[in-house]
Amino acid sequence: MRKTINGRRYDTRTATMRGIRLCGEVLSGNGRTRFIESLWQTPRGHWFLHGTGQADTLYGRWTPDGERIAGKAIRPVTPEVAERWLDELAQTPGDPLAKRTQ
Repeated sequence: MRKTINGRRYDTRTATMRGIRLCGEVLSGNGRTRFIESLWQTPRGHWFLHGTGQADTLYGRWTPDGERIAGKAIRPVTPEVAERWLDELAQTPGDPLAKRTQ
């Protein structure tokens, strides 16, 4: 996925993934839903999260018809947020998807 935000280009094809995890269970009217989030670092050292989730997660999106559907997004984060994210990743032993890369 590729996106330009505030003049910076974030691209999962050219960035390095630093970790991935299956994130929190969100209680909804349809039961429990989850989303997958990965942390990336660009060649210039900028950090971002790439996430994919069901309609009732923070990655869900609205259609022009007003329907909430599954979605994906890129969100830039500060180095401090990236460090915290990696620290939390190390503390999630029950997540079979959680792993730190490179």
